[in-house]
Amino acid sequence: NDEAVSSLWPKGYHVYGCPIHEETDISFLLYTSFSPKIPRRLFLEDDMSVLASLFRENNPTVVYIHGFSETATGVGGQSIKD
Repeated sequence: NDEAVSSLWPKGYHVYGCPIHEETDISFLLYTSFSPKIPRRLFLEDDMSVLASLFRENNPTVVYIHGFSETATGVGGQSIKD
């Protein structure tokens, strides 16, 4: 089975009562060698977002997960990408 499975935790509400809205609070940004500066956004349960992206399953893939105090364009994420 070559399907990717994801599970986002926590679901619903954060321990401190902050609501979590998956569509706005959680992003999957795809950077590739073809598009190193402008990411493609991938959406959960939307196969077309992956099929329409520049993702190639035969290429090495790195998944970088950051906490709430950093952004995807922050130093950590960009240094790994570059």
